[in-house]
Amino acid sequence: MFELKILNHFSAAHQLTMVAKKCENLHGHNWKVEVCVKGERLNDAGVLVDFGIIKGYVKTIMSRLDHHFLNELPYFEKDAPSSENLAVYIANCLQEMIDEPGVTVSRVTTAKYVQTPRGVFELKFFFSSGLETATGEDMSAKTAKD
Repeated sequence: MFELKILNHFSAAHQLTMVAKKCENLHGHNWKVEVCVKGERLNDAGVLVDFGIIKGYVKTIMSRLDHHFLNELPYFEKDAPSSENLAVYIANCLQEMIDEPGVTVSRVTTAKYVQTPRGVFELKFFFSSGLETATGEDMSAKTAKD
């Protein structure tokens, strides 16, 4: 089994009506996307599939999402544009684009992230205990939210 992973990102807005009231308000995120394709055999060139081709497909999909209000996209008319449904959408789109025999989408993960002057961090790591202000004072997740 061989697997190829592509990393990409996009920024978009959405509203989620099936969760906490706060998420029902229009809001946006930066998403990190990891897409993996797999196959049993390498081709005559010694690769699973041309990396540039898969990367181009993923870039095309990201351009459909980047800086859009996701709720207005046709795919999300019936399903909420949650991170999970975004992963399904990306996987389905990519699988339709792949024309290499035996190559399939094996995994898609989406994660929200925050970009700071000190780097890029997944949102789950950004608001945790032990955060400090510029002056060294403790700034817990509760303080950061208030």
